[in-house]
Amino acid sequence: MISDQQIDQVVSDSIARAMARPKDWVLIDATCAQTEREELAGLLIAQGLEVAFFDLDFSLEEAIVSLESLPEARRYWLYLSDVQIARLLPILVASPELYQQQTPLALLPREQNKHAQRYFGVTKRLAEAIADGVETGQAVMGDLLYCNDELVLSGVALGDMVHARQTSLKTGLAAWQQAWLDWRDTYQELKTSTPSLFKLVTAKKQQLQTAALGILVVPHSSSDALTRSLEENFNFNDGRLNAVIFAPGSLMGYGWHWFKAHVLGQKQLSLLADTFGLVQTHELTITTAKPVDYVIDDQPRQAAQIRFDVHPQQLLMIPGRLIRDDDMTSKATKEVFRVQGLARDDDAKLKANKPLPLFDQAHEEDYKHVFVELRQSALTTSPYVTLMVLSTLLATFGLMANSTSVVIGAMILAPLMAPIVSLAMGLARGESSLTLSSSKTLVIGLVLALLSAMVATWLVGIHHVTPEIAGRLNPTLLDLGVAVVSGIAGAYAYAKSEVAKTLAGVAIAVALVPPLAVTGIGLGWMDWSVIYGSFLLFITNLFGIAAAAAITFWVMGYTSFARARKGFSVSMVIVGLITIPLAFSFWQMGQQSRLINNIQGVELMVESVPVKLERVSVKWGREPLVQVHVVSNQFLPDAGYDKLAEHLNNLTGVPAQYRFSPELVR
Repeated sequence: MISDQQIDQVVSDSIARAMARPKDWVLIDATCAQTEREELAGLLIAQGLEVAFFDLDFSLEEAIVSLESLPEARRYWLYLSDVQIARLLPILVASPELYQQQTPLALLPREQNKHAQRYFGVTKRLAEAIADGVETGQAVMGDLLYCNDELVLSGVALGDMVHARQTSLKTGLAAWQQAWLDWRDTYQELKTSTPSLFKLVTAKKQQLQTAALGILVVPHSSSDALTRSLEENFNFNDGRLNAVIFAPGSLMGYGWHWFKAHVLGQKQLSLLADTFGLVQTHELTITTAKPVDYVIDDQPRQAAQIRFDVHPQQLLMIPGRLIRDDDMTSKATKEVFRVQGLARDDDAKLKANKPLPLFDQAHEEDYKHVFVELRQSALTTSPYVTLMVLSTLLATFGLMANSTSVVIGAMILAPLMAPIVSLAMGLARGESSLTLSSSKTLVIGLVLALLSAMVATWLVGIHHVTPEIAGRLNPTLLDLGVAVVSGIAGAYAYAKSEVAKTLAGVAIAVALVPPLAVTGIGLGWMDWSVIYGSFLLFITNLFGIAAAAAITFWVMGYTSFARARKGFSVSMVIVGLITIPLAFSFWQMGQQSRLINNIQGVELMVESVPVKLERVSVKWGREPLVQVHVVSNQFLPDAGYDKLAEHLNNLTGVPAQYRFSPELVR
């Protein structure tokens, strides 16, 4: 049997071991209320912990002198505010005699340490944070980020990035609610914001001078709601800081970014390169011409030079559940300088300190390339003259032969895209020399095309309006729509080198070569109705294409509205005048369509004979001529056709002449 003395010895040894085991110490503000201490103690003891409180007096100006007696512990729990933690951690790291790195730190969330919660990745719920902190085996060595020698917990926001970050911090919202807030708040703010000129220099002396609305620097992706919303992993302990540069080129550019992020779901920074830049390095210096406002964990600051540096592997800490596993497993340490989509140097200086434009501005290199190419395209060359004559001859023969495939071949040959796009650029930028040169080239091509078509018409000697010719005699607003789309395609193809210019060239030729050839045929026949209709179509397409291309160049940033105003005004006046007959033709087309729909397929009894009206066609005029096929099982008497015409006039409400073609069905 075990004696009472042995039992007492076992109990004594257990008590001694328990007394020797380090406690869990809660580092707490000395001014914290007793009710909070009791709540904390209850939750920690429920986890099987032996807990004691260590009061820290932050009212003293000097460093926290009470740390000199910091006891040994299994872990230290921090129940402090953001400001207090930012003061405490550098002291702990710099004083190994006070703090042994093998003792992990865990955070207890409270209302006053929201930024520390993001750094540690803990939830707002105290019980969940304690449950995470008990897992001592999950402790990792964390980096510390400093900004101008101040510790950063969740991030530093420079410039107007402050507002974008405030919008993103509204958590607990549905995706559509976050999208709406992002649009309503951030977009409205952008309309009154002006980019600032920032110069960034990394640890490896890579440099960037750019115009940005703001820059957000964070220690890791889980430390800020804005970076958590981006599908990019910023590692927790890889020795690098992460600088996200927010630099939309225009209001429409931000609108496109919003659409990609919230509608298409493209939230990777690599897919948002036209709005965001990314720099990852262990040292970063940001310089501005004059002091800029910035905040460190909601603490306002101002400086003209802001220096960031990372102190790696400084703090043994227990991360919370909000820090993603891949934030700790990735070990990439390479410096990243992903800023290809941002304005740089001279382009940045032009954008700085000015309101965001409505549309993106083209880079200077892009403009020089396009402008040199268009100056060459505006000149009259022998290939242009040759192709103009050949394409018109081919189109003329195809129109007279009623061959669609031959007409398409003529469109492919036509060289009209280059001078028209040059004319559009001249109008957009107010370049009189480019406008005159391209206009001269177009007039030469016009004259050659008309002469070629006239000569071909005289040589062929056929005077017959084929369906291909007739289809180009009554232009409407729909044809103006074709011109507008063709002009946009032409300007876009010249502005984007990756787009094949020949494809857009065919689109422009579709609108110009056939009507021009028909005008030449009309001159050869001396048929003024053919000349008027086809030349009206040509003029419509020519100025419609030029105006649309000029506006496209403005939208793509190759000119400002102030420079383009005069050219736009001239183009709009001409297109407006042309629109008048086009609108009348469009109205006629609508009337014809309604007249045909009212008659087509009608079944009725005429003189006791059942008839059905089919294949209705209308030739519009002062008194429309309507041709109708009357299908019946016997011929109608003359009086029957008179009654049928009267009935149709009453049915449609349009007085018209009718040409009936009887068809017998037995």
